[in-house]
Amino acid sequence: LGGLCCAGLLARYGQDVVVLESHDRPGGAAHSFDVKGFHFDSGPSLFSGFQSRGPQANPLAQVLDALGESVPCASYDSWMVHVPEGQFESRIGPTDFLKDLETYVGLDATREWQKLLDAVIPISAAAMALPPLSIRGDLGILSTAAGRYAPSLLQSLIKMGPRGALGATKLLRPFSEIVDSLELKNPFVRNWIDLLCFLLAGVKSDSALSAEMNGTSQDASWSTLWAGVER
Repeated sequence: LGGLCCAGLLARYGQDVVVLESHDRPGGAAHSFDVKGFHFDSGPSLFSGFQSRGPQANPLAQVLDALGESVPCASYDSWMVHVPEGQFESRIGPTDFLKDLETYVGLDATREWQKLLDAVIPISAAAMALPPLSIRGDLGILSTAAGRYAPSLLQSLIKMGPRGALGATKLLRPFSEIVDSLELKNPFVRNWIDLLCFLLAGVKSDSALSAEMNGTSQDASWSTLWAGVER
């Protein structure tokens, strides 16, 4: 998908572009396929909002907007969750998920999930100060984010205080480091976190940037991402 976006934007601005694809269809992690009547996504299955403008602008929506393209979208407020422990309808909102977690997994999992929420929400302000397209895991962050968005980032760090600002330094590290630092041990919670990371980024928590995961905690999709998803 990254290659197609790059090629599309280059062509949009007048460059002569050739796209080479090694698979039998384009799209990479964004394509889908059918097996015995069932439809599968090959990669991430959760898109956190699809608006192209505003503080919660979706990077893919921004690319489509620049290319003058659109895709059909459907809104929803609940979904069915199927896990080995049971199946239940999950509605938007972390409270309902905590109840389901207690019912199907146990109090230990509920306590660990709440511990994660308490740790993630305070440092999410720093992630929210950066547009999704500016987030990257190398020194290029200095040019894409720090230079252009330094005022809003600094303002967020000041509001967070010394402890929160120190936690924000983890944003460019794998999300698994935050999970490990909290000593979360429950197998269901660990697997659920990996699932959410995969749905967002196509990788598990040891390869997903903390900035991407934390950046969802303050927007309308927080409950969608952290309250439960259908897979």
